[in-house]
Amino acid sequence: MGLEPGSGLKQYFGSATADESVFNAMGIKSEGIDILIDHVVNATDKETLRVSVKALDRALRAYRFWIPQWYNATHRVSYWDMYEHPEDIAPYSLGQLDYWWYNAEKAEALKAAGALR
Repeated sequence: MGLEPGSGLKQYFGSATADESVFNAMGIKSEGIDILIDHVVNATDKETLRVSVKALDRALRAYRFWIPQWYNATHRVSYWDMYEHPEDIAPYSLGQLDYWWYNAEKAEALKAAGALR
C-alpha cells in the first residue's frame, strides 16, 4: 500500500478479496470493515480521512489478527565454541566485542568435527 490510504485497502482488508487475494492473508470478511474502508476511500477532506483511518485501524486491531510468516516448527541454534572472553567481565558491561577473541585451535577442532567448513 502507498503512504496515502485508498482503494488498496479493499485488497488488503475487503470482503470481496478475502478468498482470492494474497494480500488479505487473514481472510477477513466483515461488512463493518467494508463500510469503514468506503469511508476512507470517499473522504473529501484531510480531517475526515484522519478520523476514518483511525476508526478503521481500531476496528482491525479489535480482530487481533496473527499471521505467521516463514513458519518453522523447529528452532535451530548454532553454538560455535571458538570465541572466548575473560571470565570476569566489567560490571554493567553491554558485552562489547572488545572483550572477545577468536581461538584458532577450537575453530580447527570444530572444522575437523564437521561443524564448520
